[in-house]
Amino acid sequence: MKVLEGEGGSALIFTLLVLLVVTLLSTGLLTMAQVETRMAFYQYRSTAAFYLAEAGLEKMAALLALEPHHREGFRIKWDGGGETEVSIVEEGDYLRVTSRGMKEGVQRSLATRFQLVDHRPLIAIGETIMCAGDFHVILPPGLEGFPRVEGGVLCSGEAQIPQGMDISLKMEDFTFPPMADWELYRRELKGQSLRPDELAGQRELEGFIYVDGDVELTEEGDGIAGSAVLMITGSLVVSGDAALEGNFVIMAAQGIFLTGITRVKGLLYTPGMFCCIGGEDGYISGKVWSGGGVELGGGIKIGGHGGKEDELLHNLPPTLVLEKMWYRVTRSYLIQ
Repeated sequence: MKVLEGEGGSALIFTLLVLLVVTLLSTGLLTMAQVETRMAFYQYRSTAAFYLAEAGLEKMAALLALEPHHREGFRIKWDGGGETEVSIVEEGDYLRVTSRGMKEGVQRSLATRFQLVDHRPLIAIGETIMCAGDFHVILPPGLEGFPRVEGGVLCSGEAQIPQGMDISLKMEDFTFPPMADWELYRRELKGQSLRPDELAGQRELEGFIYVDGDVELTEEGDGIAGSAVLMITGSLVVSGDAALEGNFVIMAAQGIFLTGITRVKGLLYTPGMFCCIGGEDGYISGKVWSGGGVELGGGIKIGGHGGKEDELLHNLPPTLVLEKMWYRVTRSYLIQ
């Protein structure tokens, strides 16, 4: 075959152009692969730094749950590489916690505002009855004997006690611990919700139980028993032949009135009035908090728990650590 003049040069140029395009494409693909590798490595370090920062927040929450007065930051160097630095400052009723996670030159930051709900003051060593109102001992007709109060009464109001009654009474002001937001307990502690009529007659109560409204137990079949945390948005009334028996934490927003059969070990708390008028075999072993005054009568015995103080809370956490605000700093920072 005869090759025309000039065709050899054209083929060479075409071949060189193809080689150039292939080289450029190969170089581009290699560069993209290197960039994606670097991006993947950076993403790995950024994700690791994020989780190291998150671990710092979790550790601070655990420290505050054990010791609500903890106010020191900390630094952790992890065995697998990386470190976490956590700081804490007070902001009014909240604690602002910032946690920085660092992994191989990349830093991520997370921040939150914690709110603490501390139940420990409810079981702190002190008197058996803490009364932020008036303290009255009455002698109902047909009931003999004085109430017996072991452990004493702390009262910030007025006191009326019959002559001859042996009682340790301190008259001084004190800070009454307020009840936290009701929905907070419902949301954080989970549990079972019952109507007042559904609570009546339950003899094997356990766990966290929330009751909206006033609870009135008047008949023998209405009595309740068990071992539970009862949170009642209204008042609790136990009267007539009804009985309240068992190990309870009872938090009633509008008052606690016990004139039936009372045999309780635990913690009774109400911002309202506390009234207990019982017979010779009635007792409350634990602690009573009343923000609206106390009335006692009959032969009811109110004394200490006899065990460890924290057992009074049953399943109620000594300290709730709540995240009121949480955000992440979405950008990662290369540490120079």
